[in-house]
Amino acid sequence: RDEFEQPYMAQLREFLRQEHAAGKEIYPPGPLIFNALNSTPL
Repeated sequence: RDEFEQPYMAQLREFLRQEHAAGKEIYPPGPLIFNALNSTPL
């Protein structure tokens, strides 16, 4: 199964949505969540 479809990922997404809705700042911003992986050579 795709890792992003695992139950724990759904729970994490929901938690982050709730935090964002409560006005909390989430780091890193969504578009940059894989930046560390993209910047690291294999």
